[in-house]
Amino acid sequence: MQQVFKDQQGNYYKLTTAEYLTRNKNHIHGIGLTPNIEVKKVKENDVQLSEAIEYMKDQL
Repeated sequence: MQQVFKDQQGNYYKLTTAEYLTRNKNHIHGIGLTPNIEVKKVKENDVQLSEAIEYMKDQL
C-alpha cells in the first residue's frame, strides 16, 4: 500500500507504508494468489457462483 504525503514546501511524495503478505509472511505483490477452487468461465450459467455456494455449504 502506498500513501501520498505533502511536505512544507508543497512537494508530494508517494511512500510504501504497508505490504500484502500471506499468513506465512510471503509477499504477493506482482504474483497474486491461486484460488482454492478454480472454475472455468462458462457463459450459459454462473458456474463460479454455484461452485462457491457448494463450497460454503460444505464449510457449515
